[in-house]
Amino acid sequence: NVQINEIINYLGKDKPAMITISDKATVGDAIKIMDDKGISQLPVMSGDTVTGIVSESDLLKPVFQGEFTLDDSISIACHNKFKTIDNNQLLSDVADTLLKKEVVIVTTDGNPSNILTNIDILHYINDKASI
Repeated sequence: NVQINEIINYLGKDKPAMITISDKATVGDAIKIMDDKGISQLPVMSGDTVTGIVSESDLLKPVFQGEFTLDDSISIACHNKFKTIDNNQLLSDVADTLLKKEVVIVTTDGNPSNILTNIDILHYINDKASI
């Protein structure tokens, strides 16, 4: 079994800081960040604490149908379907969470440092299998 930090390091996700958004930001702010950074999920922060996650799929239908405006608070769109794990934990510890399509927030020394997704795990497995 493999530790989460090995996967993070292998994928090169250990270098940049995790991209987040403040809980005081707007839906429009979140869309701009996700578009500019090429990401599909964004942790919503209150100070140093992750209070939720917003994804492009959380925004697409409500924005398209006019349920959310770009000026609405991001807090109306975020959800708390995520699990927080330490980067030294084993991949087997989060397998069930990923299978439930929940988001995994990785912490380093107790501070949020990364997001681990299904595609990250598949990328890692695929690369390791072909070595």
